[in-house]
Amino acid sequence: MTRNEFITSLSARLQGIPGTERQKALDWYSELICDRMEEMPEADAVSGIGSVDEIAGEILSQYRQNTTAVHSSDGTEPQSRRSPDKGVNTALVIFAAAVLSPIWLPLLIVGLSLALIAVVLVWCAVVTVGVMLVSAAAVGVVGLFYGFWAMFVINPAYGLLVLGAALTAAGLTLALIPLIVVTVKGAAKFTVWSVGKICCLVHRKGK
Repeated sequence: MTRNEFITSLSARLQGIPGTERQKALDWYSELICDRMEEMPEADAVSGIGSVDEIAGEILSQYRQNTTAVHSSDGTEPQSRRSPDKGVNTALVIFAAAVLSPIWLPLLIVGLSLALIAVVLVWCAVVTVGVMLVSAAAVGVVGLFYGFWAMFVINPAYGLLVLGAALTAAGLTLALIPLIVVTVKGAAKFTVWSVGKICCLVHRKGK
């Protein structure tokens, strides 16, 4: 399960609590997964924090306990008592983000650009290895046929030389096959990791 799938599933199970409280919980678990993704793959980071049903049950149970405690003490709806402070805090956050945008926005753009460049370079390496593999295979196949033909038509020594070059190309092809497999797998993992990091970065800056 990915981070987005986990957050979507958790949000669907928390429809019984107010939107503000639900968003708090979703943001907290999203940050938690992002932090864990710095040390492990995304799937492991998500599975390691527990199942969606268990987490949703704990959040709903805690919310009911808090609501019951507030009602029993003063009978006042907790959201109504806290909403003015939340409004002020939200306004301050928005104001600070707007004032500091000339600093963090260029840094965010640079970070995203560098991540994109890194992904492109990795896949360029994959394409390069793939072109080398195809070229070596083509040289090996053509060289074998041409080498046998040259042995009987042009010159035996020349034909043997061509056959040697063709066999070398064939050996290079066999050597490049494991390399291209490893390169593709590594590029795919790096791309997924980079996209996850970019999503976490955008999520944090957008809050």
